[in-house]
Amino acid sequence: IAWKEIPDRDGNINLEQSNKQNELKRKRRSSNKTQEYTDEQFEIVREGLKQNSILTSVNKKGDVEGDCWENKNKPHGDYTYSNFFGVTLGSHVWAAMIRDKRKRVGEEVVRHLCRNEICCNPDHVLFGTMTDNAIDGLNEEDEQKVREIRKSNKTIEELVNEYGFSRRATQNILNNKSWTWVV
Repeated sequence: IAWKEIPDRDGNINLEQSNKQNELKRKRRSSNKTQEYTDEQFEIVREGLKQNSILTSVNKKGDVEGDCWENKNKPHGDYTYSNFFGVTLGSHVWAAMIRDKRKRVGEEVVRHLCRNEICCNPDHVLFGTMTDNAIDGLNEEDEQKVREIRKSNKTIEELVNEYGFSRRATQNILNNKSWTWVV
């Protein structure tokens, strides 16, 4: 049984009213997705994110300046969410929108240049592709591991146990099908 089929206090089922409410909700959600934001609204979001954040110097990667803004909202999964103007998005998405003064397009993801997933400092995030995001996650330590794997005479099982890559990833490294830029 659906909620709309539950009778009111008088025992009446008003499907027409329920359908109108659902249509209004759909229109509201649809307009939120197409809504454009002004510079003033972006500034409101920037201040809201900053006020609802703890400033930390986590900067795991170090290529970014300034403190991370760790959102105080309780994370859902790996990210925190914030609501502005009736629209709830990941705090990091709002931050990237502030930085670029635009909405996310298509399959874009938000890249955390500081490698801190709960950071919502607009100077630490930007829109990009999944590939860009994957490359951001690489580090010199991993590149060193790849060099050692390629020079090694050990078995794949030994390499998997020693370096922590999966069997397939290790095979791809050895066959130069991945990490091709590492020499």
